[in-house]
Amino acid sequence: MDSVFCGAAPSAVQLIPLVEKKRRPVRPKVSGSRHPPRTQLCWHTFIEAIKAQATPTLNYIFEPCRDANKTKQNPLRVHGRVAKLHLMKLSVWAQFTWNLKTLAAETAKLNPRYTVEAATLDDRNLLLAAVTRSMSMEPAWSDDLAARVKLAEDIIQTALPAGEVTFVAIKHGARIIGASAIRDAGDKVSNLPLGVCVLNEYRCRGLGTFLLHESLRRLKERGLEQARLVTRKGLPADRYLYPKFGGERVVLTGAPA
Repeated sequence: MDSVFCGAAPSAVQLIPLVEKKRRPVRPKVSGSRHPPRTQLCWHTFIEAIKAQATPTLNYIFEPCRDANKTKQNPLRVHGRVAKLHLMKLSVWAQFTWNLKTLAAETAKLNPRYTVEAATLDDRNLLLAAVTRSMSMEPAWSDDLAARVKLAEDIIQTALPAGEVTFVAIKHGARIIGASAIRDAGDKVSNLPLGVCVLNEYRCRGLGTFLLHESLRRLKERGLEQARLVTRKGLPADRYLYPKFGGERVVLTGAPA
């Protein structure tokens, strides 16, 4: 480290260190461009990396920008410009199938503080509130929540009064904390069109397991030999709940019908 003398007399010499000024590294210039080079990402690698994600999420895809000369530019290398963002839904679905012939007759135990019963027409508002709130707590449904809420409204307000579906509901007092829609005819893709819905604050208590088994048991009593359900890949229920009771999982190549 360099130093300089401060003062006139040698006896009063003080060593003051010189602070070296940091210099910015010199970036190599690229011919034909006044902007520094940036890391270029292969578009195929970018798309394939998104598609390989286990949990569906919102994926923002860059659209190439155009400058004043109408020349296409790679937005990942455009400096000082805002690239357009497009929302692309990469929804991955999974279908579960249960063989009801081998389903155990004994149902899981339910805590005495809860009651299970078939929902009536007077419970429609409570059902809709419980189902929509349960879905809203799942990040995987965030990009498609409006469509799921619309589906729940149609099933609860139209299909339930028409007798096309029935609901198994778990109540804590007068409050519905879990519900499952059962359909034994018509749509063969899913006999549980809304899946198993349990409020977030009541999860990890065995209510989802009980509700799934009770729904499958009632479908078996109606004469069905198989039950199907379609859900989003990556949901906690997809990983931990629906594989129970012998559920066979198949990833769908396209959106369910």
